[in-house]
Order: sequence, then structure tokens, then C-alpha cells
Amino acid sequence: MRQKTRLFLLFSARAGSTRVKNKMLRPMGDGKSLLDVYLARMSPLLASGLFVNGGFAVCPKDPGLYVKVMSAGVPAISRTEASTEKGAPLNTIFSCLQEIGAEYVLWVNGCQPFLKNETILNAASNFHDAPCAMTSVVAHKEVLWKGNSPLFDDAKQHRSEHAELLYRSSHSFHIFNRRYLLSMSQYWEATDGNPRLFVIDDHKEVLDADSELDFSILSALRRPPCLDR
Repeated sequence: MRQKTRLFLLFSARAGSTRVKNKMLRPMGDGKSLLDVYLARMSPLLASGLFVNGGFAVCPKDPGLYVKVMSAGVPAISRTEASTEKGAPLNTIFSCLQEIGAEYVLWVNGCQPFLKNETILNAASNFHDAPCAMTSVVAHKEVLWKGNSPLFDDAKQHRSEHAELLYRSSHSFHIFNRRYLLSMSQYWEATDGNPRLFVIDDHKEVLDADSELDFSILSALRRPPCLDR
């Protein structure tokens, strides 16, 4: 039986979001925060046996996040203050991975509360079938324009049946080679087939708290039905 490539599960959080202030700790419509949702994910995912290990990376200088993660009973990793700065290089953001030993890492975006554990596990299982870099996408039929001209000739009729089927990064998760990222400060080579695309069919799963409007929508969708009466 072929030995599984070592895959590490990584969650991360930081307090310095500028577009949505304190978004990891703010309660949504069901009273839970994004951090609550992701803290509850880790133990069931690690129990699947698809990961050699895992950890939740948080900086001690983010006390609200750090105390909650450390008291949650999940594996915790201390990240540097520099790794939480906006625009930090990838090898700085993921410097906490220097000593973990696993060949590949599955990093999960902590701002998509409807992302299913099943989807993460399916991605990990697909990775083990053919180990390589991978990223999540959603499929769209789009009519795209550059300036005043459509990018594809078929779009000149501007009818939905002529729209191109395209794949958009959902930023739900990435799987990357740990040593490559730390050395090159990029996730992958971005050549044909690298990374492999993992299509998420349910677009609700990829709703992301990327703006105040997004957070309001997520909060409303998570409100229990009895509160809408």
C-alpha cells in the first residue's frame, strides 16, 4: 500500500483586518463568531485521519484571539507579529511552518463560515490520490470585457448561452508544498496543472467576510429562522 504524503492542516487568524474591523471575534446572527466556527472545525477534521497533524496559528500580540485559541483545546501554533502585518510576504506569513515537518500544507481561509468540513475532507482525499498543489475555485459562465471590447468573440452577441465557462479562485483553501513556499514566497509555480483546481459547486460555501456588506449578509444568513418572525 502506497504511503500517504504527509499533509498538515493549518488554520490562521489575525486581529488586524482593515476592511472589516474585529471580524474574527464579532458575533454573527447566530451569536457565534468566525473564530468560534473555525475552532469547532479543527478536531473533527483532524480525527478524519487524512492529516498527519494540524494547528491553529495565532499571534500572542493578538490577545483576544490568542487566549481564545489557547483555551479551546485545539493544537495551537504561535505566529510572529510580522506575519500578521498587511501585505507581508508569504514566507513571512507562513514562517510558523518552519518546523512542522510535513511535506504539504492544507491552509483553510477562516472567513467562510458556510464552507463544509466535508468539502475540506474531499479536497484532502483528492490530494492523497494525486499529491500536488491545489486550490479551490467556483465555476461561472461569464461575459468578460477589457476596456470596450469583449475578451471572447462569442460574447459579442452578449447572450448567456455564448458566455465562457470560467473558474474563479474562491480562496477557501490552498494546498501547497511547504518547502517551496518558504523558499520562493509563493504558493506554486502557476503553470498548467500546477495548482490543480478543486471545484466547489455550492456557491454559498465560498461566501467570504471580505467587506462590511459581506459580513452583514453572512450574519443574516446565519440568523436562526425563529428570529426572522
